[in-house]
Amino acid sequence: MDLTVVDTIAWYNLCNNYEEVDVMAEKDINKLIEDAQRLDPSALMAGIENEKDPTKKAIYVAAYDYVIGQRQKKIIDQKEFVR
Repeated sequence: MDLTVVDTIAWYNLCNNYEEVDVMAEKDINKLIEDAQRLDPSALMAGIENEKDPTKKAIYVAAYDYVIGQRQKKIIDQKEFVR
């Protein structure tokens, strides 16, 4: 099961019956994204491979997918990139 950061937020909201992410949760999510961007993808992959708790593993997967996606965006947005 592949979860993105958006999926994780949606899941969080659904589980807690929130219609909107409250300000504190939004700050926590932004901090999580900032922290994930600083991590080496191989460290996130190690977390995915070694984590036994399915919830924590899903968070590692979402962070990994986000980081890889952002890196791919930067590469694709380069002027020299040819599709």
